[in-house]
Amino acid sequence: MKGRTNKFWPFFVLILLMLGYLSGFSQASEKKKYHEPDSADLQEGSGRIILNGRLLEPPYEINVENDTLNINNHIWLSKGEEPTQVKDIDPESRYGMVTKALDSFATAYKQVGYDSAINLMLDFFNKRRGDLVDSAYFDEHYGFFIKFRDVIGPHGIWFEPPKTERELQWEKQHQDSILIKEAIKLKKAVGNGNLIILGGKGGQIYLGNAQKWLKKINKIVNSDELSREEKLVKLSGIVMHEYHAQCILQNWKSK
Repeated sequence: MKGRTNKFWPFFVLILLMLGYLSGFSQASEKKKYHEPDSADLQEGSGRIILNGRLLEPPYEINVENDTLNINNHIWLSKGEEPTQVKDIDPESRYGMVTKALDSFATAYKQVGYDSAINLMLDFFNKRRGDLVDSAYFDEHYGFFIKFRDVIGPHGIWFEPPKTERELQWEKQHQDSILIKEAIKLKKAVGNGNLIILGGKGGQIYLGNAQKWLKKINKIVNSDELSREEKLVKLSGIVMHEYHAQCILQNWKSK
């Protein structure tokens, strides 16, 4: 009996190696799949724009008028203002906490300097440990991170010194040209078939092959097998920022 087992052992090892190879190949193929265009992505102007979780349908009218950059009559940027933001999904959520921390950091920086302001931010989050915050820490190489209890993985925050009066004045004087350059960039990205994801708290994300990614997003959002948290994790892996993922889950319409 022992001899028979030894005889078939190489066969079992071979089977296990093949299964591992096929699993790895499947994952690699899945990753590659959404970086290759399909027929829809090859069409001119196949790019699409998602603004605060809503898919804006083409054709796109992107113009600068009355000191604002508009996309299909939706304001994206205004002169002298930050990118437009939708109301917080939950005013008491982690986003409200992060916004408050950013405002507090700007004030603290002017009073005590950068290093001390960062330490105050650590205290700010660590004092709020409980249902929302698990931990807060500063990595000398990668920056400031928060681990929220209801999210898988850390949330990075970029604390930077507030702009000087001179910098703010320069931006105000050149805002028109900044808006025009942004409009040109958006038009070019749509023409190149990019998926452009815009949102006040999540910045701007540009992905190649819009149609491929839209199909994947739609499949995740409308899945009956995934929980809301699982959808959020998968979407965050695509759109690079949990804010975008939250907005998509809230505002997406089935395609």
